Formats: sequence, structure tokens, C-alpha cells
Amino acid sequence: SDRVCRFEDVISFIVFNSIDKKYEIWKVKGTSATKLFTQVTNSSFTKLYGLAPVTNGLVFGLYDSFNSSLDGLYSYDKGTQMATRLTAPGPGITRILEFTSAQAVVLSSSGFWATDGSVAGTYNLSSQPLNVYQGQTVPYTVYGDKMIFWGGSGSFSETLKVTDGTMSGTTSVNVTQEPFLSPIINYLENAWYAVGISNGFTAELWHTDINSGVSTKV
Repeated sequence: SDRVCRFEDVISFIVFNSIDKKYEIWKVKGTSATKLFTQVTNSSFTKLYGLAPVTNGLVFGLYDSFNSSLDGLYSYDKGTQMATRLTAPGPGITRILEFTSAQAVVLSSSGFWATDGSVAGTYNLSSQPLNVYQGQTVPYTVYGDKMIFWGGSGSFSETLKVTDGTMSGTTSVNVTQEPFLSPIINYLENAWYAVGISNGFTAELWHTDINSGVSTKV
């Protein structure tokens, strides 16, 4: 699940209870489980998207089809043990990707964003909307202080982007000529992936140097 992550020296996860209309954040260490936070939403239609560690705690996305005032990016602060809704990026969160221990990348219908869980530390990296369908896996991998990830689909293409968590350090590194992107794996600085792997398209194997952004078809 994308609602589980490593948090400090433990495993953390977030769940929604539709009967009690509340979500809960937990941490697990060995055989011991501790509830960190509970919030009642008063709705049975709340959906949770992603969970990732940031500087002072965790971030996650929330969507409610019957109460749009709940939609958005939330930050759980381990100091205050409270979760608050951040003003940006607003509704339309689709995925949250773990990046560094201090920062996560957020995909949304308003583009993609970097966040450290604070208002000042949440900013737009690209305005290209990233609409992800339910159950879709977003391919990405991290090498050092950079992430390469799926940055959107065209009619018959896939876009790969690299970011270092800043707007100036975010760029498209490959636009393929075939759709259907595989998972991305990296060996040192080289990220490997395939496209055209479904529906009778021509399969292609690529690798991208995450540092230089140079993409090569094998």
C-alpha cells in the first residue's frame, strides 16, 4: 500500500474507518502498535492518498466526494501530535511519493509539488496536471538527492521527469514514442524502464542518467 512508510526507526501507516467515520495514524515497532493520531471526518466517503515522512512528521492526502472542504494535503506534526490541512496544493491530491527524509513529492490535478510538511516549504514544481486513475501505480525511483518519476501520459507517449526538490532542478528528461510505462529501477545513477509493454505496442528498453538527465534507448 502507498499508505505505509518508514518513519524514524519505526513503520507508520494510516487507515480510514468508514463505520466510525475517522482516520487514524499508527506506528509499529516489532510486535507493538501505537496510535499516533485520530480525526473524525463525519463522512463515510473519505479516501486517503499516500503517506511519506518529512522534516517534522508525516504528510498524506485526503479526498472526500461529499465534502470538498476536507480535500487536500495534510501534515502530521510529531511534536504537537496534530494533523492540519495545508493551504496548497488544494484539492486533487492523487499520489504522495517518498523522496528524502525531509521532503516528499505530491502529485495532483494542479501539477506536482514539493513539501516538507510546512506551509512555507510546500511549493509548485510544475503546473502540468497529473490525473492518476484509482489503483494506478506511479513509477519512480530515488538516487541520492534526485528522483526520476512518471510525469504524465500523452496519446502515445510517456514523460519522465527528474527533480531535486526545487523548481529550477525539475526537468523533463525523456518523452517516449510508446505508451505504457513499466516500473523504474535504478542501478547507481542509471534508471532503467520499459515502455510499450501492453496492448500490442512495440516494447522499448531505456535508461536515463539521473544526474545528467541523458536518456538512451537500448
